[in-house]
Amino acid sequence: MEVHRAVYYGKISADFAYKLGASVMVVHSNVFRRLPHDQRNLLLARIFKEIKPYAESLNLTLALENLSYASMGFGKNVAEMDEVFSVIDGGEIAVTLDFCHATATGVTQSLLETYHKRLCNVHMSNRAHKPCLEETSQLKDFITKLSKYRYTGPVTLELNRKCTLAEISSTKAVLEAVMRVC
Repeated sequence: MEVHRAVYYGKISADFAYKLGASVMVVHSNVFRRLPHDQRNLLLARIFKEIKPYAESLNLTLALENLSYASMGFGKNVAEMDEVFSVIDGGEIAVTLDFCHATATGVTQSLLETYHKRLCNVHMSNRAHKPCLEETSQLKDFITKLSKYRYTGPVTLELNRKCTLAEISSTKAVLEAVMRVC
């Protein structure tokens, strides 16, 4: 991995978020999961040593997103995210919980239980970023926990580009119906 490229990309993203008036910028760990522990942590430290103060200078909150099972990156579960946080965070980095990624890796509840106090952003979709066309027990359990933890932040539909307008509408209706009963 090229540290300067990751930093450059992070700063461009921060500039874009700032110009849009966003208060949160979602980030990923940016490291290959097969790297040895020490090398992975060194790269994380070098990248975030530059990105964190830059984001802070723009009044942006960084929010680390959990990765999908198919990702070659590091940060798919609580243990991996804790390792990332131990290197890059002094307590100021938030969490973006991607329901699709968490469900595919089977870690939805453990991520939510561990990081609910840091949660500032939720990405919603079914497996493989497909639409939520019906209520599932996983979806209901997740929304119920969000409600229990009094989450009041944004919930963003993150559907794949092949979704039709009808599927987007249906996903919205399913989520609203689940939220009403929770």
